[in-house]
Amino acid sequence: MKTRYSVGEVASLLGLPPQMIRKYEQLGLLAPSRSENNYRSYESPDVTLLLRIRLLRNLGFSLEEIQEILSPGRRINVIQMYET
Repeated sequence: MKTRYSVGEVASLLGLPPQMIRKYEQLGLLAPSRSENNYRSYESPDVTLLLRIRLLRNLGFSLEEIQEILSPGRRINVIQMYET
């Protein structure tokens, strides 16, 4: 089993456009490591985070709300946010 994936591989695995994954990185939602040639390198925690982001998007949360939910040190009641 691979431990590192390219943006194209992750996009294919998750059914997300590579551009969307790059956008999540630009917004600070995701911070993949970089290989020696400066290519993005995604590991298991990155894939898990992308799954969480996709789930929250499917539930109707905006990218701004997702940034708030995923902020380090913040405990957000997602159910309460979803109901409002």
